[in-house]
Amino acid sequence: MGAIADEDAGAEAKEDDQQGSVDTDDILRLPHASVCLDERMYDSLGNLMELSFQNNQLQALPAGLFDRLVNLKKLRLDYNQLQAIPPTLFDRLTELTHLELDTNQLKSLPPGIFDKLGKLTYLELENNQLTTVPAGVFGCLVKLQKRLLSFPRTSESHIPAGVFDSLTQVTILALSGNRLHTLPEGLFNGLVNLHSLYLNQNQLKSISRSATGGGVGATWARIRRRIWRASTIVSMK
Repeated sequence: MGAIADEDAGAEAKEDDQQGSVDTDDILRLPHASVCLDERMYDSLGNLMELSFQNNQLQALPAGLFDRLVNLKKLRLDYNQLQAIPPTLFDRLTELTHLELDTNQLKSLPPGIFDKLGKLTYLELENNQLTTVPAGVFGCLVKLQKRLLSFPRTSESHIPAGVFDSLTQVTILALSGNRLHTLPEGLFNGLVNLHSLYLNQNQLKSISRSATGGGVGATWARIRRRIWRASTIVSMK
């Protein structure tokens, strides 16, 4: 991801989120280790509110791993080596508000992976190996406020039309460091509270006004801080 998005978007989002931390008695952190995971390890941890596996060497997660953690609010799986996640991994985490999956090796997201996370307000997916995302994958995340998404530089990336339509509370969206050539018509229509949009370091040669649902007078006017950048843009049609 581009330096601008890393410094501005990521730092700002994480700094804001620290204000909602929970008591240390409700936190379990397992850093800097190669961890063997079994769902039975959580049998007595039904009241756990925060769980961090940040900066381990996890390559896979068993289905049902988090099924007993019904009160979990914050889950960090960032800085691992995850290549895939089971489609039902988060289904029992209906209280979750904060999820970090960034800096892994995810190549795809299962359809419906976030469907049960209706209370999620913060999601990080940047620095994976995603080349696309399923249509509607964010459809149930109606409370999402901060979200960072980055695709890899190794292949041409594609963003489905309508994928952001339900994200009416999102304030930060980072699409930097991709190989995006075009933006689908009306891509940002639903992002009515967006104030920071990062499009730098792509391969955009032009931007159609229809991509913003009416051009400068519509979506661009709602990006209050005007932090949208696309380093190779030639023209706006």
